[in-house]
Amino acid sequence: MLFGRRPIPVSDRHQQPDVAPKRLHARVVIVVQDAVAAHGFSRLTNEQAQIGKLDGDGFERDERTSDRRVFCDVGRRDIDPRYRHSALHASIELEYFQLEIDRFAEFRVRHAERLKLHALAGFRPRAALGSGSVNHVAIIHVGGNVGAGMRVLMVASEVTPYSKTGGLADVAGALPRALARLGHEVDVVVPAYRGTPVEGPPSGSLRIPVGSEVYDAGVSEVLVSGVRIVLLHHDAFFDRPSLYGEAGEDYPDNAERFAFLSRGALEWAAAQGERYDVVHTHDWQTGLVPVLLRHVFSSNQGLGQATTVHTIHNLAFQGTFDASWLPRLGLGWGMFRPDALEYWGRVSFLKGGIMFSRRITTVSRRYAAEIQTPEFGCGFEGILKNRAADLVGILNGIDYDEWDPKRDPHLAERFDASTIELKRANKRQLLREFGFPSDQGLERPLVGLVSRLVDQKGFDLIAGLVDHLPTLPATFVLLGTGDRRYEEMWTRLAARYPRQVGVRIGFDEGLAHRIEGGADLFLMPSRFEPCGLNQMYSSRYGTLPLVRTVGGLADTVENLDLRTGGGTGFTFDAYTPEALLGTLRWALDTYRNRSLWRRMQVAGMAKDFSWDASAREYVKVYEGAAG
Repeated sequence: MLFGRRPIPVSDRHQQPDVAPKRLHARVVIVVQDAVAAHGFSRLTNEQAQIGKLDGDGFERDERTSDRRVFCDVGRRDIDPRYRHSALHASIELEYFQLEIDRFAEFRVRHAERLKLHALAGFRPRAALGSGSVNHVAIIHVGGNVGAGMRVLMVASEVTPYSKTGGLADVAGALPRALARLGHEVDVVVPAYRGTPVEGPPSGSLRIPVGSEVYDAGVSEVLVSGVRIVLLHHDAFFDRPSLYGEAGEDYPDNAERFAFLSRGALEWAAAQGERYDVVHTHDWQTGLVPVLLRHVFSSNQGLGQATTVHTIHNLAFQGTFDASWLPRLGLGWGMFRPDALEYWGRVSFLKGGIMFSRRITTVSRRYAAEIQTPEFGCGFEGILKNRAADLVGILNGIDYDEWDPKRDPHLAERFDASTIELKRANKRQLLREFGFPSDQGLERPLVGLVSRLVDQKGFDLIAGLVDHLPTLPATFVLLGTGDRRYEEMWTRLAARYPRQVGVRIGFDEGLAHRIEGGADLFLMPSRFEPCGLNQMYSSRYGTLPLVRTVGGLADTVENLDLRTGGGTGFTFDAYTPEALLGTLRWALDTYRNRSLWRRMQVAGMAKDFSWDASAREYVKVYEGAAG
């Protein structure tokens, strides 16, 4: 961001900066000096620091990233001595000063709450963003591109790192950060469930009407990598052991719980007094947001002109409830129509999201086509065929900061495509961790599984060939939890064949990384798979995926072509134990051709599965929906 010679006043009296009121394409950092002066500094601490000049290593590094730098466009620039003792009451003149913070991020400080910048479009102080404070530095987030950036309100039922049951949380966490890197401003509204790691009590409150009831909600706001996460607190709805249900049963009031989330998100956004360009919702839990936006908030100044996009992560979950919920949620019987929420005599929140949104997305191109067929449409194929012109498949990305074999702290030895021979050390460590004789097992292919143990993930197929697994020239390691029958099946198998099968029931993030880093082959024979992430993690870690050609698996894994030697893994079509067993034997036989295997590893590691690529596709959808 370039400033010419213009004063920027900062004071305890909440003076406003003399900056033109327009949306800007940068983060603005205002630096003022403390009463105790110094000629320079090396690090900016949470307690106290004096600033004499700006330096490339001047700001404290964020431990969550590998590299966080500050660049000055014109090199080092001394702060004008006239303001050396001005504390927080002076105007500091910045002379053609350009700053880039790790390309996108803000620093986490508290003094920004002193600045009243709400009157300037595009500016928003970020208050109380973490522990500690910096007395003489104010950092202000400025969202969007000049004339191009969008303000996006995203609503989801879960988001990492605050809540998670599946891939939805990963998307709701990673996509907004990628959009922010492209210069867009994103707010994400989610429930504050039991155990949500938020410091202190809620900082705000809302009154949220749901039908004839009006509920009080607490509001916490947290800034994560340039994205504002808004957590709605209401203990009666969200202070529960699980997110959606217990003992295999949904909570009986899920309709009201997620109507509360949908209405609460819009009430919060309307209270901000800022215009949103896009409202992006996810899965059935937020399907009422576009319904309410059209019928309740259409005249709202900040939301009335926003376009709507709804993403289907898994069509099998449709949010269907008894029709008597309609008046109890304040929606009325007018919504009980085939072109609205009615679905086979009940109401479906997912159908609301589909019918009332301008665009619909799902999480892979193949899945977008599949869900328009009876085999994969789960009864919604006709609905989706009618909206086919508005339906787009966009492959989910993976977090390249978290899943990077070159920097992964969970691995015994880090590596990349140029040093892939170091992967062998991770295989040795993984074998030891599961209690296998590592030297003996190094020459055998190691097959990994990290999964929910359910039919959807193909475990009924594996059950059909389980007696064949110990006869194969391979070692198997599994990490996961799910249906008890499959947990017991794998536990018995490991007890019977302790030198060939290793099992961990449960989930361990570090072990999941070590399986991806140490295995040779990753097994993922899903019945259906909207997108899938593990096959992309596997490719990035030089572990060849063996998958069924469905959904995102078909979009991300290239079957080995024996004529050309091309490919990044192994695929099969028929959903039968015989097809899976035959492909597994083919893959294990291919393992003996070390040069071909290495070529496939390198080809997989070269694939771009980053969220940046996916975010650019979402921007196209946003623009098309707004057009």
